[in-house]
Amino acid sequence: MEATVRPPITTKHLDYGCLQPFMDVIYAAVLGYGAYEIGKSLEPVFGNPPSQPSWGTLLLLGFVTYYLIADVVEARVYNELFKYQGRDRFLTDVLVAGCFLTAYMAGGRDSTATLLALGGTMLGGGVWAVFLENETKKTFHWGWPRILAVSHLAGGCVFVISYCLLYRNNHFTLSIRDVLLIWGFYAAWDVTLIVTVRQLKIPVAEADLLPLGLIASLARLAGRAAAFVWTWIGGRV
Repeated sequence: MEATVRPPITTKHLDYGCLQPFMDVIYAAVLGYGAYEIGKSLEPVFGNPPSQPSWGTLLLLGFVTYYLIADVVEARVYNELFKYQGRDRFLTDVLVAGCFLTAYMAGGRDSTATLLALGGTMLGGGVWAVFLENETKKTFHWGWPRILAVSHLAGGCVFVISYCLLYRNNHFTLSIRDVLLIWGFYAAWDVTLIVTVRQLKIPVAEADLLPLGLIASLARLAGRAAAFVWTWIGGRV
């Protein structure tokens, strides 16, 4: 009696998409640690007597939190649409999460190492986009991953170079002016993305997942809230 020949197990049989819940837990933990750092920075406000917190630290931690949320929203939606097909994007997501954790640790101490960590998140995002395009190029023809890769790699290089210049000049602490420059750079980066998206006519379904899409969503939400308050006040008068 001949033995039944069983086909070998290959990578096609492995469901790497099951790793996504694990990544959700990791990012939730990172965000939780960020909330802890923000809480520590706010301790002087609730002291006896109350005192002024370090506004530069709060602005820096706020930036890390905003960028973390924008980055996770962007990646999570596409990871749901295009499941992990291997370890590439998964390992990159783990690396980016580690960089965000480091950014929180350094940001809570106003360290210039925050720039290096933010550079790591952006460079990791660029590599993640390259992996995404390689996994989907046989199915979709789209420009979003390339725009994401170029913009994040360029932004990451700016952060890393800035850190190196500050380190060379023995500048190890970020002032509130430095933090405002970080926000300003990010705003300029967003404007560049907006112009690029419009010039290349990227579909809304893709553009809305860029950080500028999140900003637009928040602006619409703020507008609706303002309209509701105005209507409510008008009805009370």
